[in-house]
Amino acid sequence: MDIGTALKWLNDETGSNFKTLSESRSGKEIADLLIRSTNLNEHISEIKIGQTQLDRTFNFQTIRKIMREVGVSFPYDIRKITEGDENEILQLLNAIRKIVDQQSGIQEEVLEYDIEEEDKDEFENVESLFDDVEKELQNRILQQNTMKQEIELHAQERDFYLSKLMQIEKLTKKYPIEEVGTVVAVLENPNTDLAPIQK
Repeated sequence: MDIGTALKWLNDETGSNFKTLSESRSGKEIADLLIRSTNLNEHISEIKIGQTQLDRTFNFQTIRKIMREVGVSFPYDIRKITEGDENEILQLLNAIRKIVDQQSGIQEEVLEYDIEEEDKDEFENVESLFDDVEKELQNRILQQNTMKQEIELHAQERDFYLSKLMQIEKLTKKYPIEEVGTVVAVLENPNTDLAPIQK
């Protein structure tokens, strides 16, 4: 990046309104950006406002520490940076932009992985739901078949007893009413559970 591009990038990334790169010599905004990009939030409390030379130096020492933690060297002159040397700040920002871009790529990969895992989980959930529905359907079919068999069995029993009752009715006609009167009365009585047999 050249100075103009670096200035625009820094303002965009930090929400700042620096007119020159030397205005970023406090190190606060640069440190905040680096911490946010690397997720090394344990360094947040180390950042100073940067009004004094000592605070500015401390901020850039923290930046150096973070860069080393992510495996990037820090060959920059902190004294020059804190005094507002734009070329030194530019070199530092070029290195930091690489870190930010790299971390953004990693976060996107993690996000894509998370989305893929969520999709996989959703697919597995849908698959599991289909399995549950299929099992439930098989159970219902089994229950219906069992019920159908029971109904057929009851129908056979009903037909068997109805046939016997009809035989009894026919047999009663062969005997004098005095001998089978009670049976005929039961069979033809509308107040009993046995309905009269229609001829």
